[in-house]
Amino acid sequence: MQITSTFTVGEPQADGRCYVKELHVTEDGRKVEPEYLWDGVRDPQLVMEERAADIARQLEARAAARAAVVGTEVPWTKHEFLERFTPAERIAIRQRAKIDPHVEDFLELLNASGGVYPKKARPGLEYLANITGDLTLERAAHIGANE
Repeated sequence: MQITSTFTVGEPQADGRCYVKELHVTEDGRKVEPEYLWDGVRDPQLVMEERAADIARQLEARAAARAAVVGTEVPWTKHEFLERFTPAERIAIRQRAKIDPHVEDFLELLNASGGVYPKKARPGLEYLANITGDLTLERAAHIGANE
């Protein structure tokens, strides 16, 4: 991660210390702007370089963590999943489950699950949109979106 860093030293305060303002800009344009009172002992250039290296390490660790989870899904709780539906949609689906074994099975799987993975919920949502008409295709896509 490339970081461009600068600093400015302000006027001396009554106690002789000066405010130092750093500006670190990452290659994607994010800014980190720490400020501290400099006691005149440590070289502000070295402080800035150490902070830039620390910021780069943190960003690289964050990027590595993101790369490690690419393609994985975090499950919703059943409650979170059901809240993605409107009350009218939930009622229609429960009513449909009384006459449609596929919808009944979808709800039973939901009730038996520890969490709802969006990818696994999509076939049931598509069934509700394409076969039963209880959802529009747009609503099914929105409900199943892994946001």
